[in-house]
Formats: sequence, structure tokens, C-alpha cells
Amino acid sequence: MLYQTLFLTGAIGFFALVFLGTFHGTRGLGRHGRHGHHGHHHGGLGKFGRFKFLLAISPIDIFAICLGVGAAGLLLPHSLSTTVVLILAVLIGLVFDIALLKPVFNFALRFVSTPSDGLEGMVAKFATSVSNFDSSGRGLVSVVIDAEEKQLLATLEESEKGSAVRKGEQLIVTGVDPRRNTCSVSRM
Repeated sequence: MLYQTLFLTGAIGFFALVFLGTFHGTRGLGRHGRHGHHGHHHGGLGKFGRFKFLLAISPIDIFAICLGVGAAGLLLPHSLSTTVVLILAVLIGLVFDIALLKPVFNFALRFVSTPSDGLEGMVAKFATSVSNFDSSGRGLVSVVIDAEEKQLLATLEESEKGSAVRKGEQLIVTGVDPRRNTCSVSRM
């Protein structure tokens, strides 16, 4: 009964997370779940600091181990003692996760691209004027979106209109209009 429960819990949880990861990007499944917390510092764990290794265990790891332990417990010969079956099942479950699933997921994640923030992600980022701005506060700026340089029509913030913006000047993007492919900018 124990191994059947572990197998079903592991299978349902594992495939649910894989299904959710497939339709909602890989962030929950691979990037955050596998590789932790993207450089966040965990130095303030106090007396729990010695259990930091638990932070590396993701929900998908837990379900994969349950799936492996359950399958091994069901498939191992019942002529072995209960203790031996339990120890072997746990070892097989860990090997299933660490030696089989992690390499497969890490290989698959090599083909996943970083989600694009698009033009909307440019707010509060730098832009460089490509031309002098005209008297109405309009000109071309260059921005980098997804490692590609793009030129946009930019309008200087209302409070700064009338001041000259020269070619090559660094500006800050304060707003975007993705439909028109334009932005508003301000001096730093």
C-alpha cells in the first residue's frame, strides 16, 4: 500500500508539474525549481543554515523521488526483507531523480529561450539619442531589446520640452506605446 501511494502521488504530482511547466513556460519547472533562487543570499538562515541543501530540492524532485521509490517498491522482489526493499527503493528513487531526470531536464532546458520583455520591458532603461531632437521634443533613440538594437521615435517628457537633446545623449525611457512602436524619454 505504501509503494502504491508513493507511486500514484509521485506520478500525479510529477506529471501535473510537467504539464503546468509546458503550458506556463519553464520558470516553475526548470529555471527556478531546479536552479534555486538566482543568486539570492540565504545567509540569514540562522540555526537552520545547516539545512541549506533542502533549498535545492524542488517540488518536481520530491514527486520524482516518490515516483521512483513507489515504482521500485512495487517492482522489487517481495522475497527480500521489508527493510532491504525500503532501502533499495529509496536508493532507486534518488538515482531516478538525480541520474536520469535531472540530466534529461537540464539537456532540454538548453533549448529554452529567455522570455522577451519586448518594448514594454524598456521602461526605466537607457536609450541613446540617434538624432538631435526637434523643437517639439521628438527624435530617434536607440534601445537594446533582447540583445538587438532597435530605433524608436521618442518624445521628450512634457516638463523637459524646449531643452535641446543632442545626438549620442543618454536618456531614460519613461513610457512606451507598443502599438505605435514609440516611447517617451527623460534626461537622467
